Amino acid sequence: MKQDARVGREVGGKVTLYRTYYSHPRYTNYTWSRGGQTLATTRVSDTTIQLNIYGVVVEDRGYNFTLDIGQFDRDRDTGRYSLRVCNPVGCDISTVELSVARPPDEPTQFKVIDNETTSSVWLTWTPAFDGGYPQEFVLEYRKFGSTTWNVFSTYRDTGKVFVVEVNSLAPGETYVFRLHARNAKYDPSRTAFVFLEAKTIGGSASGER
Repeated sequence: MKQDARVGREVGGKVTLYRTYYSHPRYTNYTWSRGGQTLATTRVSDTTIQLNIYGVVVEDRGYNFTLDIGQFDRDRDTGRYSLRVCNPVGCDISTVELSVARPPDEPTQFKVIDNETTSSVWLTWTPAFDGGYPQEFVLEYRKFGSTTWNVFSTYRDTGKVFVVEVNSLAPGETYVFRLHARNAKYDPSRTAFVFLEAKTIGGSASGER
C-alpha cells in the first residue's frame, strides 16, 4: 500500500490493507479508521525493511500495520481508510481508497516533447488509476488524413511517467496519436482514448487535412 493509494478489488474477495513503517523510536500507538470510526480488526507484525542511507542500503526492523477487511462488500466496505501511527516524536497519517475493480482510468498529461526529428517524435504521459489490476498502455498512430491506425508499441505500467520515442516516421508529416489503458476488466467496446497531433521536421506535409 503506497501513501495515499487507490486500490480496486473484486466484490466477494478477501481484502487486507497494510502499510509498512520504520519508526525510531518505536511506535507508541496506531489507529485504523474510516469515516471517523475507529476499526477493530487490526494487527501489527515485525518485518525487515531496507533503508537507503547516503547511498548505502542497510536492513533494519520495521512494522506492518494491517487491517483485515474480510469478504469485500460493495456497499459496506467501499471508501477511504486512514492509518495514523505515532511515536514519541510525532504522528504520520496515510490513506487508501478502496473501490470495486474496474477498467483503468485514462492516462493523463499525454503530450509532445519539443524535440522532434525528421523521422521521430517524443511523447510522454502519466499513468492513472489501474482499476485494481496490472495495466498496460497501447500507443497507436496514423498519418493525418488516413483512417488506418498502426500499433506502435504496448507498454507495461511501472508506476512512472513514460517518455517514448515514436520513430520510423516520414519527414514533414503530421501524425495523429492515440493512447489507451487496459487491464483484466478492459472492455474493447467501451475503450476511452486520449489523442494528440505531432509533426516531424522536414519537407512539406503530404497528408490531406
